[in-house]
This record gives sequence, structure tokens and C-alpha cells, in this order.
Amino acid sequence: MCYLLSPFGLAKNCPAIWNTQGSLTIQGSSVNFNWERMNDWFYADIKGPFNIKIASIIGNLNHAIWTTLFIKKQTPSNELLRKIIGTPYPMIDFFNILCGAKSNILKTHESNQQVRYSNSNVTIIAKDFHAIDKYRIPFEIEIKGPGYQTQLLIHHYEIGQAPSILSKAPQTQIKHTKELQRSPVRSHQAESQSSQ
Repeated sequence: MCYLLSPFGLAKNCPAIWNTQGSLTIQGSSVNFNWERMNDWFYADIKGPFNIKIASIIGNLNHAIWTTLFIKKQTPSNELLRKIIGTPYPMIDFFNILCGAKSNILKTHESNQQVRYSNSNVTIIAKDFHAIDKYRIPFEIEIKGPGYQTQLLIHHYEIGQAPSILSKAPQTQIKHTKELQRSPVRSHQAESQSSQ
């Protein structure tokens, strides 16, 4: 069940398992997405006209693989949103925005049934909050930066449901790729491996 929430306030915590479907509009061009989170793992399919998959992302809080029709690229997860935020930006903090919680990196201000996140490069406005279980979820997120505007609309959101597209195969692929790239000189990679 979904209904408008009041009174308003920042979320104290966020769901660790969810799946959602929605649309993303960037400068007037729109795509659809399925996006899932399973604790530290996330997966997204991005679909264009005629529901054709044009890109996918599989990752955890440390690494991600971005695949399109033409390329497959591994990147640190905090680089996925660099062009939007302006600096490396951890996915865990973006998950906070997706549930209307306080950002640990961006300035956070709540008013008029909205939460505004900002730095010198970007303003993100989370609004149209709905109650799902014990959480308040924004069903609309606007991202504005120099010369661009992006709108993320949520059409369907489930909490605590086993994700339908996330599987062990992509997780194994990320772990295998990370092992190939491991260097004995970089001890912080080994530490992030052991923390998983």
C-alpha cells in the first residue's frame, strides 16, 4: 500500500533490499529502468524505445561494471555518479537520497515536503514522498547542474522482496575481475576485499 506521508522529516534509515522500476529523463530524452539493491550489491537495466536494453550496471559499494551495446567497463562505484555530482560520490550516499535520508557528503535541507541536497556542482531535490512499510520513499528526484537537468520518476517500488534480476553470476564476475586487478602493492584493495 502506498499513501502520502505527513508529518515530514528526514529518514533515519534506509531499506537494504529493494527493487524498483521507473523512468529517467535527461535533457528531454527518456529511458526506463529496473534497479535493485541487495544489501551492498546493486543492479540496474536501462531500456530505451521498444523496451530494448541499452545498458546495465552491476556493482557493490566498491566496484561496478557498466555495460552498453558497445562497451564493457569496470570502474570504482564512486565514479558512476561523478559527472552528475562533480566529484567521486559513494553509492551508499546516493542510496540515502533515494530514501530521503541525510547525505553525509551533500548539504541537506528539508522543507515543504521536499529534501534538497546540494554542493557547488549540483542540486538534487527529492519529493513526492510515499510511505512504503516503515519507510518514506521519494517517487520523484530532480537533478540540476550546469547546463543539464535530469528527472528520475519511480513507478513501482518494493522493499524486502528478493530481487528478480540480480543473481550470483554478475557478483561472481565482479569478484573475479577484482581478483585479476589486485596488486600486492595496494594494501587498501586487500582490506576492502576482506570487508566483504
